[in-house]
Amino acid sequence: MPRMDKKSIETRIAMQTKETQETRKRVIEKRAKSRDKRKEYASRFDEHMGKSGQTPKERLNWLVVRRWFYEAVNRNFADKHTFPDEGSWWGGKEQSLAKRLLKSYSGEMVKAGIIHLCDNWEIMVENSNGRLSGLPTIGFLWGARERIIGEVEAGEEPKKKDRPMNYRAEYDPDDDDMPDIGW
Repeated sequence: MPRMDKKSIETRIAMQTKETQETRKRVIEKRAKSRDKRKEYASRFDEHMGKSGQTPKERLNWLVVRRWFYEAVNRNFADKHTFPDEGSWWGGKEQSLAKRLLKSYSGEMVKAGIIHLCDNWEIMVENSNGRLSGLPTIGFLWGARERIIGEVEAGEEPKKKDRPMNYRAEYDPDDDDMPDIGW
C-alpha cells in the first residue's frame, strides 16, 4: 500500500471520528428507547400483577419460597442450630413441593403458612408424642398443608395438649363411665 500524504490522513481521521460519533449517538438513542420500553412494560406489568404481590424483579417461584423458609427457620432456630448456606439443603424434591404449593395457594398464603409452621414448631413437636423431631421442612408443610393453611386462614394457633397422647383414646382414670374391673 502506498504511503498516504498528510492531507489524506487527516481526511480519513476526520471521517472515522464522524462515523464513531454518529454510531455513539445511535447506540445511546437505541439504549434510551429500550429503557423506555422496559419502563413501560414494567408499569403495565405492575398494573396487572399488583394484586398478587408480584413485581417484575421478584416473581413467585420456588427460589422465593426457599428464601422465605430459610429466613423463618433462621429467625426461630438460629440460637439452637447452625445452618448450611441457603440453597445447599434444597434438592429437586423440595423445589417440586414449593412449586406445587404455589400452584395450590397464593404466595401470601404460602408465606403465612411457612411463618406459622416455623413459629409453632415447638408446640407441634410436643404434641406429636415423639413422632416429630428436628426442624420444620417444606416436606412437612406439604404433608400437613390442609391443617396448617386452615389454621392460618382461621387465625388459630396450635394448643398444647392437656394430657399425653397415649391416654387419648384409651383408659381415662378421671372418666366415671369407665369399668371398674378390666376388660
